[in-house]
Amino acid sequence: MVKALDESCSIYKGNEGVQAWLDYTSELFEDKQFRASLALLEVLDRHYPDSHDVLGNIGANHLMLREDEQGITYLRRAADLAPKDPIDAWNLGRAYDYAEKPEFADQWYQKALALDSDSARRQRSACIYADFVEKKLHDPKRACELQRVNCPDDKQPACSASK
Repeated sequence: MVKALDESCSIYKGNEGVQAWLDYTSELFEDKQFRASLALLEVLDRHYPDSHDVLGNIGANHLMLREDEQGITYLRRAADLAPKDPIDAWNLGRAYDYAEKPEFADQWYQKALALDSDSARRQRSACIYADFVEKKLHDPKRACELQRVNCPDDKQPACSASK
């Protein structure tokens, strides 16, 4: 598959083909076939080196393989290429969170929330962020405020703890 993709990308130079292959690599990712997804993404990266989508997906695969520093490197490149993309910013925040770098995670989480125009996704993300604020930033008061606005009643532990 890798060889066929490489040959296809060498023949066909248009940007339209990238999305179809990204969809396929996403399916592999969902099936937990991280190495297979990564192999195809690396071919795409050679042919489309400035695609923030390709770089972001490479980063996500590295994170799932517990290769945090490599993942962060790729996610950072993706975020630099698409500074207004809330998903790239969010994924970089998550990566820093999992790598126990809360100061960087907080910066990228906040940026992602500020950029996100999808209100349902932003609310779900803000609820996750509230949990981060409580557990990693150790600010239950602020976490409770965020949870009250963004989380269902049964997902407001900071509010329960502060009572």
